Formats: sequence, C-alpha cells, structure tokens
Amino acid sequence: MSDVNHLVSIVVLGTREELVGPCLRAIAAAADPSIPTETIVVANDGGGRLVELATSIDPDVVAVSPPANTGTAAGWNLGFDRARTPMVALLHEDAEPRHGWLAPLVEAVSSGAAISGSRLLLPDGGIENGGWVIWRDGAMTQLDATTAPEVMARTEPYPVDTCSSAAMLVDRAVWEEAGGFDERSFPAMYVDVDLATACWALGRRVVSVPRSVVTHRKNAMVREGGGTTRSFRYQRFLVERGRARFAAKWEASLADHVERQDDRPAWEADPAGVAVAVAQAAERAGRPGAAVVSLRAERPLTEGPPEQLAERLLGAQVTVLEVFADALVEDVTREVEAARVAEREAALAELERQDAGFREHLERQDASFREHLEEREANFRAQLADIGAERDRALARLRALEERRADGAVSRAGRALRRHDGV
Repeated sequence: MSDVNHLVSIVVLGTREELVGPCLRAIAAAADPSIPTETIVVANDGGGRLVELATSIDPDVVAVSPPANTGTAAGWNLGFDRARTPMVALLHEDAEPRHGWLAPLVEAVSSGAAISGSRLLLPDGGIENGGWVIWRDGAMTQLDATTAPEVMARTEPYPVDTCSSAAMLVDRAVWEEAGGFDERSFPAMYVDVDLATACWALGRRVVSVPRSVVTHRKNAMVREGGGTTRSFRYQRFLVERGRARFAAKWEASLADHVERQDDRPAWEADPAGVAVAVAQAAERAGRPGAAVVSLRAERPLTEGPPEQLAERLLGAQVTVLEVFADALVEDVTREVEAARVAEREAALAELERQDAGFREHLERQDASFREHLEEREANFRAQLADIGAERDRALARLRALEERRADGAVSRAGRALRRHDGV
C-alpha cells in the first residue's frame, strides 16, 4: 500500500477558496525535505474552483472532486482511499502549519502512537488546545491555558483522549483496523473522536505533541450570512447529535472515563477534574487493547457503487436537514415558552412592588412581548424556509440523477432491441 516516493500524505478537506489558499501555501512554506510528502485536496466546493486554486499553488497536488458535499467523515475517507502512504496527516482548511510541524508528529507515530496531534494556536498566538479529554457522558473539554495550565507547560508528547483533526497524523494501518472514519456522523462532529476512541480500544496511544505547532482559525463551518446550516445553532445541533451517538456507541469504553462533578458546561470544566481525566489517559496508555476493535466504523456513503455516490450523499443531506428542522421547531417552542413565563413572572414581581399604574405597565409589557414574539416567529419561519429550500435542492439533484440513470437504461434497451431486429 505504501508509495515508495512518499512517507506522508497530507489531506486537506476544502470548501472555501479564501481558507484553502493560505492552508496550501503554509504547507508549501513548511515543507521538510527530509520527509517526502504528497498533498491531497478533497474539493467540496462543487464547482471545480478549488481544484484550479490548488493546482495553481502546487502543480503536483492530487485533487479528489466528489459529486456532492461529503461532510467530514466521507471526505476524510476519500482522501485516505487515495493516499498510498503509511502515514496520513489531516489538516482543516482553516489550519496553517508552522515550520517544523510535521517531523515531531512523524516521530511520535513512528514510536508507536496511532495518532499524534499538533498544538493548535489561535491567530493571535494564544493556545486553542493541546488535545482533549472525554467525559463519561461523551462530552469533551479541550486542554488549554485555563483548563489545564500544567499540561500546556509540557514540551514532550503526552497521552490525550483525542486530538483535533484540524492537525493530526494517523497511522494508516490503524485507520484500516478501525474501519476508517464512521460516516454515520454525517455531516460533521465527533468524527476524529470516534477514530481516536477506536485506537485506544485497540491498545494504541493517542498523543498531543507540543513541538508541532499549527495555527487554527476555528469554526470554519460557521459563516455569517451563510444561511441556517452555517449558523451556530446548526453547529450546536450537530455537536449534541454527535455526542449522543458517540456515547451510545462507546458506552462500555466510556464507563471507565471520569464523570463530571458539577453542572458547568464541559468547555468550562473544573481544572482539578480535568487533571484527573488527563492522568487517567496517561494510565490508559499502559493498558493492553483488544486484538480487533469490536465497534468498527461504518462507511455507508463511500463504500457503495461509485456512480451512486451523489445519491447517497444527497440522501444523507436530506435526512439531516429534516431532523434539524424538527429539532429547530422543538427548540424554538421551548425558548418562546420560557420567554413567556419569564416575562409574566417579571410583570407579577413588578405588581408586588408597585400597584399604581401597574395595568398600564403590564399592557406595555405585553405589547412589547407580542412584538418580540412576532419577530421571533418571522425569523423562525425564515430558517425553516431556508432548510426547506436546501432540502428541495438536494431532492431535485437526486431526482435528476435518477432520471438520467433511467434515460440511460432506456437508451441501452433501445440499442439492444435494434441489434436484435437487425437494424
């Protein structure tokens, strides 16, 4: 499987030219002559412009152009399928590796780690994270200067529950053992976490490597004015959906993880609890794993007939949009009811404090709240319309593909009949 000319394939999953360009230029600027590499771009823009951009920056780049947006897991799998090297590096399109980033990752994987992850920095130079810990409920906390200051002072690789695919190197053999990236997480979230957990189940370490530094802009999937599916609400929906699925799949493995001791969100976890979870990851690094992972990833999108890949991807897109629309209705209903109760309680509290002129005050409050509700309802309906439009476009593409396939079948049958009749 290994390409004799390369040691590492660098896979970039791209959707936006303004991000992919700086990423590829950073890869070229940080190239290490002692590590033969190839760069693979999975172009998810649908129009071919990313391929043109990539080849203008690096004429030797390998371009993979799927027929529809792959999401994260399927995109990574297509990149891995194209790679023929023993190690594969993943970079998000909004990541820019710094000089010397790759050699420490290669050293860690060569020394037995299944995955080695870079220290991620924010554009202003602050630490984004140096790996993550996973709690018993599947929620995660990134290791940074607030949650894990002692860990951030380390200079040598250390075990973590998972690393971010924003910048990580994977032992290809372990990826194959795990079954690849689990495409049931379409379109995104918990994809890298699932693979890291599979690696731990196989008894292989996942480490964060402080000497490998990559700048990460973060939240590339969120875009102002990009529609409902580019919103933070949609991102939060995918995060919770991914967490629930991950926790159900790996329930037995997570039983050994630390349970959070307070009600704070995972991203605000108590540093003392985080320290316990980090220590547990170090202890886990010494345990033997299973010879074969019992919960292999599934690839329902990329392992079927290649000519039907577009239908599978568009079908997955329709499904997730429908689920999101239902979740959006439930969320907005709860939010409106909570706002209604809070407003009424505030009015009643005002009544207790002040009798005179209360009715007039209450009427003003009600009028203001009705106006607020009307605005919320209009915004909500716009979001639903946005989701519906995206769903309809996906269905239209799906029907067009099916019609073209049916027309092709009729044409082939006609030609066969003419041959039979001697025409």
